[in-house]
Amino acid sequence: MTTALSAHTPDDAGLRSLAESAGDLLSCHAPDGVYRYASPAAARLLGYEPAELVGRPVFDLFHPDELGLAQQAHEALRQSGVSTVITHRLRAKDGTYLWFECSVRAIRDPGTGEVQEIHSVTRDVTRRRLAEERLRESEARYRAVLDGLAVGVVVHAADAGIVLANRAARELLGASEGQLQGLTSFNPYWLLLGEDERPVPPSDHPAMVALQTARPVWDRVVGVTSAAGGITWLVVNAIPAVGGDGRATQVVVSFSDVTAVRRKAMERAGAGGVLQGLVPICAQCKKTRTAVGEWRPIEEYLWHTAGIECSHSLCPVCAARLFPDVMDA
Repeated sequence: MTTALSAHTPDDAGLRSLAESAGDLLSCHAPDGVYRYASPAAARLLGYEPAELVGRPVFDLFHPDELGLAQQAHEALRQSGVSTVITHRLRAKDGTYLWFECSVRAIRDPGTGEVQEIHSVTRDVTRRRLAEERLRESEARYRAVLDGLAVGVVVHAADAGIVLANRAARELLGASEGQLQGLTSFNPYWLLLGEDERPVPPSDHPAMVALQTARPVWDRVVGVTSAAGGITWLVVNAIPAVGGDGRATQVVVSFSDVTAVRRKAMERAGAGGVLQGLVPICAQCKKTRTAVGEWRPIEEYLWHTAGIECSHSLCPVCAARLFPDVMDA
């Protein structure tokens, strides 16, 4: 191996072979950070031949933004002798800066305890760092889109704990993101009510139903109590993400405030409040959608909701369309 300081070239053939073939940059430094030895990987990673680095302070290569951190880490290493890992940018020979992860340790004199040399293993992590930055930027854009929505969006993990809540959700639920993290829909901050204003059992909460059945819950109307004692009425959809084993891995819950709509519906229904809330109904066949996504005849909804039985007959228009010969006669 050719270096400017042969004294710092590994003497053992196995160690020499390891240093020559290593993908990471192996280097030895004087206590002040000056290169005493650099492995051949320097040429591939930074564009410098090992001899070009020997005798040069490593701090000459640091990006200005990380130079102070590197000098602090170097001084702490000299004082404590504790090995450390830092992530930083180094300037390549062509002037570009690349990201590296550097693991360093101090070699001390057994008798005096003075630092004799610093050994370093430097790995190129540029691709990983750029991928992390792209991921952070993507997450920031994703959060900005979510926070711009007028509807509340909450994501529950497989254990039902909340992992994400957008701005509208935080406002509607009256809790901060920190307070919501890890909570389930059954928690001290609010109580979930059914349309009859009775508490909904935890197992019947939309998010829990979607998690347990791995099926979506559509247009469920629920009330959420606030600390002040008021009720905010929401129409809720809970959409599970289903894994290969058929189990829900998470649930995305979206909801809108329908308090004003419900209030007007109750006013129209009168004091008895016979029919309440929003009814998802097919514009073509007039079936209604249940909380678990099944489409059932509207007659069933009227019976189960208000005890109304329907008689069946044909209006003149439908009779003429279905039985033209009879009606024309």
